[in-house]
Amino acid sequence: MTVTEDFNFETAVKDALHKALRKRGHVNVLIAGRTGVGKSTLINSVFQGNFATTGQGRPITQNTREIKKEGIPLSIFDTRGLEMADFSETLDALKSLINQRSRNTDSNQHIHVAWICISEDSRRVEPAEEELVKMLADRNIPVIAVITKARSDQGFRTEVLQILPLVSNAVRVRTIEEELDEGIVLPAMGLKDLVDLTMQVVPEGLKRAFTAAQKVDIELKKHNPTQLWRGRRLVQQELQPCQFHFLMQSVLYQFKLVCWLVFQQHLVCRLTKAFSVP
Repeated sequence: MTVTEDFNFETAVKDALHKALRKRGHVNVLIAGRTGVGKSTLINSVFQGNFATTGQGRPITQNTREIKKEGIPLSIFDTRGLEMADFSETLDALKSLINQRSRNTDSNQHIHVAWICISEDSRRVEPAEEELVKMLADRNIPVIAVITKARSDQGFRTEVLQILPLVSNAVRVRTIEEELDEGIVLPAMGLKDLVDLTMQVVPEGLKRAFTAAQKVDIELKKHNPTQLWRGRRLVQQELQPCQFHFLMQSVLYQFKLVCWLVFQQHLVCRLTKAFSVP
């Protein structure tokens, strides 16, 4: 049997593409907060794919669900129940989940960053939020306090940082434009700051994954297509040992050329996704 007959072009392309995507990684973000704090709106405002929809996600503990979508290198671990009297049960289940995932040799399975959402309207930090931040910090998970529904700070951000000294930072966020009764319009704010702060604490090897998943900062997106073309070069490098000139002499050349063109089309689709083009 000839080298050409032994060589499966389509399999080689798929394997090389898989390696390129693995190098990009998969980032996992834990998002916790009391009911009504605005987590779903926050998630949908920051990330591609309309992640937070009713009933979506796989329950992994009683009060935590994992949400992910094909083609987006992100999992959201949505934790609720911080206002419950039996919060200790939620915390214990979360501890077990984090400990289990941290023992996995695949770093793509770890929890990489946590957002603790606190409503500015409440003007208070609950004991459950303090306990959760401490638990996460003890496990070396960077935590960002996200002050949602921001309208009037009045020193609340400073108070949050004082009560939660273990957080990496605190950012005030208004996810959507609001119009007050007096006709005053409050524009959305803080989303880019949140993305920037998260990029600072996400592990270096997963910054590309977070960049691809978020839709707030177009400047970050501009660097993402470069990574996709690097993936194309990786594919070519994987195929070089197979000696392309054998393919040129093969009767299967036309078929394999079609496979290659399909792959190029796939790259164009990925470029489109990188820039969130409908």
